[in-house]
Amino acid sequence: MQLAETLVGIVSQRLLRRSDGVGRVLALEIMLNTPLIQGYIKDEDKTPLIKDALMEDDIRGMHTFDQHLAQLYRHNMISIDEATDAATSPHELKLMVTRSGYAY
Repeated sequence: MQLAETLVGIVSQRLLRRSDGVGRVLALEIMLNTPLIQGYIKDEDKTPLIKDALMEDDIRGMHTFDQHLAQLYRHNMISIDEATDAATSPHELKLMVTRSGYAY
């Protein structure tokens, strides 16, 4: 419960090879401690819902790692192989990419 009260946010990051082969690009997962997230942290039965909240709350800039990988791929910053290798869930990444009209 103390974590839910004191947490401001969590940023997870990884550096990935750029598709042009020059340098690296930063991929992020961002979670802010909104009242909804705070409630999910406090109630262990609802903790698994945190991922869904991240996926749906783009107003505050929160997103999952796989969502950001899909965005980086759509902007030709990383290859699909790099995205898939780094994905938390390669299957979900594939769905995000194909739903947005891009070939996997």
